[in-house]
Amino acid sequence: MQFETLQHTTMANERIFISYKRVNKEPVFALIDRIERELGVKCWVDLDGIETSAQFASKICTAIDRAEVVLFMHSSAHLGIDYDNDWTVRELNYAHDENKHVVLVKLDDAPLKNIFKLVYGTRNNIDSRNPDQWNILMRDLRKWLNLEAPQTQPAPPHPKPQPTPSKTPLQELEERLARLDKEVGFLSPFKDYLTGKYGFKDKTYKVVIPCTWNLAEPFSEGLARVKDSNGKWGYIDKTGKVVIPCTWNDVDIFRKGLARVKDSNDKWGYIDKTGKVAIPCTWNYAWGFQEGLAAVKDFNGKWGYIDKTGKVIIPCTWEFAGSFANGKAEVYGKVGLFKKDTWHKIDKTGKVID
Repeated sequence: MQFETLQHTTMANERIFISYKRVNKEPVFALIDRIERELGVKCWVDLDGIETSAQFASKICTAIDRAEVVLFMHSSAHLGIDYDNDWTVRELNYAHDENKHVVLVKLDDAPLKNIFKLVYGTRNNIDSRNPDQWNILMRDLRKWLNLEAPQTQPAPPHPKPQPTPSKTPLQELEERLARLDKEVGFLSPFKDYLTGKYGFKDKTYKVVIPCTWNLAEPFSEGLARVKDSNGKWGYIDKTGKVVIPCTWNDVDIFRKGLARVKDSNDKWGYIDKTGKVAIPCTWNYAWGFQEGLAAVKDFNGKWGYIDKTGKVIIPCTWEFAGSFANGKAEVYGKVGLFKKDTWHKIDKTGKVID
């Protein structure tokens, strides 16, 4: 799939402007998906790339004017650029001229140089890979966008004894995770800067899980993503016990019992909370499930949708596909003969409705 040929339609409710280099589209789109899920707001991102077009420049300025926050995605792609003519630097300068909230988000270990070092060397920058810094960014975005703080969901009550002869391993695990949610309460990841390792603290800042992990992410549905010293990902519970061994190249949070994972062949699939493969790793890329469907990309670069059994519900015919919300999803591609690629909305049957 070539994102450079796409164009995202500016919408009035897109409150965060994303400035990035198109070579970073995969990690940037993953962060956009995470931001929109965590905050419930839309991001504006340029998929066109016609940097010499006056019409395109006007769209960029209009998008920044409408946005309240600008996130500048910095990476090694910015090393050696022509600072006077680089398009992302122009976006950055325009955002400052319009007094927008601007944060530089690091995608990798590339050093800050020139204007980036001058303006962001000691402030207004975060490392997207650092959970503590990411949480600070989410806190600031909620403040700037006047969003309510996330509500802590009450832990479910102790399960009542059931006169069933036996329970499945998944049922037993779910009950144990629910019990730990109530007994242990809220935990947040933190980094020990002496060792460079990550662990977890409770609300009183007491260390509950020692700092033994190379990276750790917040808990979701009773499990937290952790990366070991070999660079592999797995999941632990709130006692620090490894529930799913660190064997995956990449993982996502659990949503209603399923999480997307990338195997050693860099193919995506889905597992349940016991680590059992629920949908085999056969996809080039995949999003998390929303409203019972997940957008997936095949190895021809086309997007479609599957259900939680792995069945293809909407065939992979689109150039790009987003997650469902309120029964609709945004897709990009051709409709009908001799048509150009453009944005459409579809329902859960795949029918184009807009």
